Amino acid sequence: MSNSGFRRISLNDNHNIDHKDLMRREMLRQDGVIEQSVSGFGDAPIRSRKDESYIGTVDEHFYFDSYHKLKTANIKDGIISFSISDLNNGKPIENVVQMKINRFYIPAPIPSPPGDSDLFYFRQAFGQVMEISNKQSVNALNTYFNYEFDILQNGAVTCLMIPTDDTLTFKTPITSLETFSIKLMIPPFMKPVPLQNDYMSVTLIPNTNPATFKIVSDDSTADIAPIGVLAPEDVVTVFMNKFSSTDSTLNNKVISTYGLKITTIIDLKKFSINGLDATNVVIQPEPNNMLIGKNRIGIKVRFTRIIGARTNYVPTVKL
Repeated sequence: MSNSGFRRISLNDNHNIDHKDLMRREMLRQDGVIEQSVSGFGDAPIRSRKDESYIGTVDEHFYFDSYHKLKTANIKDGIISFSISDLNNGKPIENVVQMKINRFYIPAPIPSPPGDSDLFYFRQAFGQVMEISNKQSVNALNTYFNYEFDILQNGAVTCLMIPTDDTLTFKTPITSLETFSIKLMIPPFMKPVPLQNDYMSVTLIPNTNPATFKIVSDDSTADIAPIGVLAPEDVVTVFMNKFSSTDSTLNNKVISTYGLKITTIIDLKKFSINGLDATNVVIQPEPNNMLIGKNRIGIKVRFTRIIGARTNYVPTVKL
């Protein structure tokens, strides 16, 4: 019988077929990957995709410290603003598709005169990110917001803002963000939360014991505490990183890492600190910035953005 058109395959021929290589190539083909061999590297392949239009995601974390807030921030209207570019080597963040905000503290309202209502009576607040036009949430007053917070008051000093849903996914990517501004509002009429300034410019009044300081900026002690001698639990800690007077011992105490405790609010411009003796200071020092510990706000935000590259096979968020 003629064997024309056929070739007999012996068992020895089967040993010349690399079954693993055939399976590997088939799997790569189904995954859309092609292989190329590079001379000088033997049979080592370089793997690339036929379709170069990757979409991956990366997370970028920013810590917004109110001590470095923008001067344009209208804190009395509940708005605190930060520059993203200043924290990102002069560049905005681009193609943002998701934003996650962590819990953070704000200063508790300074006690109001008797008969006034409780500012945080409902223990609830809302946050509107000013740079975002997406209206994910709108209330009956036609006021939109992006976050809802439960408020846990920590004594008379601070309040913990706990987001009920900490992650916000945008309907479409935000092409560029140069600033981050959030406005805090309270029910029932979505009035702004009046925040207290966390730093002000002060100077020492010479020849005073206890040492007395005067606010020289447009601020007042109303952002620190009520006028009078403060109860131990209401004592306010402040920090100064620069101070220079004719008394070197006093200088070291003022710039202490542990801060200073304001014990008495004299009036709307002056306060004193027990334990500091400035009787040896005869020349008024230059003004310097003072950070009010309880008024500082630190907000950690995670921005997720899309880029045209594969990123650890992390799936993209739904748009």
